[in-house]
Amino acid sequence: MDARKLLSKVTPSRAGAGEMVAGAPPVVAAQPDDRRAGARPPKDEHNAVRFLIRGHVQNVGFRDFVVRRANRLGVRGWVRNRSDGTVEVLAAADGEVDALLEACRLGPNAARVEHVDVHPTQETLPRRGFRKTRQYEVVEDAAAQRYHRLGIDPAGEAFGPLHHAGLLDTHSPSSVDAARAFWREHMAVDIDPALHIAYENLTGAADPRVLPPTQYRTIQRLFNADKQVKRAYVDKGLYPYLVRTDRQPLNYLRRINGKYFDADNDVVGEHEVLPMLSSRCQRAIIKPSRSANGIRVNLLEFDTDGRAVIHGKPRTLADIERLYGGDFLVQQVIEQHSLMARVHPSSVNTLRMLTIRLGKDIHHLLTFARFGADGRVNDNAGTGGVCVGVEADGSFLPEGFDEHASVLARHPTTDVAFADLEPVPRYSEYVEFVRALHADLLNYDLVSWDIAVGKDGGPFFVEHNFAGAMWIYQLATRRPVFGELTDEVLAHVQHLRDVKAAA
Repeated sequence: MDARKLLSKVTPSRAGAGEMVAGAPPVVAAQPDDRRAGARPPKDEHNAVRFLIRGHVQNVGFRDFVVRRANRLGVRGWVRNRSDGTVEVLAAADGEVDALLEACRLGPNAARVEHVDVHPTQETLPRRGFRKTRQYEVVEDAAAQRYHRLGIDPAGEAFGPLHHAGLLDTHSPSSVDAARAFWREHMAVDIDPALHIAYENLTGAADPRVLPPTQYRTIQRLFNADKQVKRAYVDKGLYPYLVRTDRQPLNYLRRINGKYFDADNDVVGEHEVLPMLSSRCQRAIIKPSRSANGIRVNLLEFDTDGRAVIHGKPRTLADIERLYGGDFLVQQVIEQHSLMARVHPSSVNTLRMLTIRLGKDIHHLLTFARFGADGRVNDNAGTGGVCVGVEADGSFLPEGFDEHASVLARHPTTDVAFADLEPVPRYSEYVEFVRALHADLLNYDLVSWDIAVGKDGGPFFVEHNFAGAMWIYQLATRRPVFGELTDEVLAHVQHLRDVKAAA
């Protein structure tokens, strides 16, 4: 079926081009902010199709699934999460859009699609390619007007959860003015004050040094290497060569460009892969080499017959290749300390630690623990995990925080009270551990580290990251990201800008 036939099967809305699906709530920010768009077509033409996908479709890799499928089919457009729990796709109404629709009706393995609303529309589309874009919010008109007056962007990175959690319901005009004045002085920008308002409502204290997400992205790009260099550093298969510590998981198997290699870099034939793994381990972690946010991180087990099992289902090597593609890892399961396992034993729970290089010195900025939930293997906030701030002495804050901006005194799965947790053992060793690791990353001055607490109480490297949800970092730890270093960091930002302008 071609795109014209698909469009002929859908009755357009009477309100005309650009309207959402009939019955959908009014929207703010109907277009992505980062558009790279072509010319808008005549108003009487439908040049695109909007899919609104309902069900369990967020935090399951749905957007990445759509991007991969659309780019494979050659469909132009974008996909984004909506704050009401749905996923929205806008696709050019030509070529293989019908095949993309069928793919959206199925979704990735972890998704559960209940319904897909299809609506022909007229929109400005990207000239080429298909991409993820930012979440946008569905809000009632009165709230939308209030947010607009405050300069809050309903398409902002953290707006959805902060709005729903009630952390934007009240604000102090003087605190907002102070935050705006601070960032005008230091970065010559007019900020979105949403995170400052939420921070004050959460902690009871205003702090203009809180770093807004947009300004974090600017700083992160200035401090860190370009995308070409990043390709090597984000490949988890290269960690043993880039991160000089024995305190990291052993890679039993790596698939690189479709070929298999064992821990000694010897090539393994396809028929030998599963027998080799079953002889080395009864259980292991399997994950993509180059993805982040806990996507497709699973437990790989071997039953008594030596069959590979993922999510309780026996899998052949062909099944695994279909799930993970040409590049993935099978690695050792870290034996974690009882302190961390107590909170959620199914996941390897880690400390997210942030470091920065300023001149000759590497500073530790903040730490929070990440605990998985609902029996998942990974601990990412984006898959339901809980973040709990860690103090300078290794003790935990009494309340956790999740990606929905919920404040939690107890773990949602195990009911463990965070206030009852003992401090991280030998915590000062963890700070020195990440500072030493950072010294080897010459291309990166602002780095997040995922560090496990080993069974012996010592630090264990899991992975490094060069971006992050900075709004969660600051709300989970109840502190501005740069703290007492803020003025020094922002002075260095201005220096980097001057150097870049003079180049």
